Amino acid sequence: MKGRTLLKVFGAILLAAGLAVLMGFVHKKQAKVMCKSMEIVIPGEKFLVTREEIKALVNQADSSILWYPINYARLRSLEKAIRESPYVEDASVYADVDGVLKIEVVQREPLVRIINEHNDHFYVDAKGNKMPLSANYTPRVLVASGNIPESSGSGGDTLETGLAEDILTLARFISKDEFWKAQIGQVYVNQESEIELIPRVGNHRILLGNADNLEAKLEKLLIFYRKAMPRVGWDTYEVINLKYENQIVATRPEADSQGPQ
Repeated sequence: MKGRTLLKVFGAILLAAGLAVLMGFVHKKQAKVMCKSMEIVIPGEKFLVTREEIKALVNQADSSILWYPINYARLRSLEKAIRESPYVEDASVYADVDGVLKIEVVQREPLVRIINEHNDHFYVDAKGNKMPLSANYTPRVLVASGNIPESSGSGGDTLETGLAEDILTLARFISKDEFWKAQIGQVYVNQESEIELIPRVGNHRILLGNADNLEAKLEKLLIFYRKAMPRVGWDTYEVINLKYENQIVATRPEADSQGPQ
């Protein structure tokens, strides 16, 4: 048993040593390869950042990359420069044996567009990273506006306020649910810093408050939609309040306030 253990340890050491030698050989061989051309791959059909913009970042970071030998340090430096773009989630840079510099870019995916209290527009992805609007493409995502103090920041900055975190939590939930994705047209933050939802169907506002117990709030609204709306009509209520636990408070317009709630 002891002999088998020693054999496994010895085998692991040999494997690690072999990999180290192989990597050293690859790096040494790669250092002799002359970079002759550049190939940039950005998966998808819509681009917040273009190949031309990535190429400009590469040239800015290392203007002599073409027709010079490639080495590991230069490749990692290029990856770092590309990742500094607010639209880039990840980047991989390597060279093949023919001297073609391969650049693979993964774009960030905007989840919500925020228009803050200063009328600054910016996107936020699912991880909470901010990014500016792009001149190349305007994604169709949920829009949140109103009394939102969150700053637009710099590309790649994360969220600073609890309110913006609540908006992101809401956007994540809506993006994963086909019904709410179709029904919720916009998010608005009122003067009391409460989140309101503006539906596409129905002439009412949905007062959410915050994102606490979000799933339960929207589940009781869905039940209300199914049971009450077909009976009273989609334009009967002005406000549907979800802030209170285990109940919904539906308010008619003031002109109709004498009627039953």
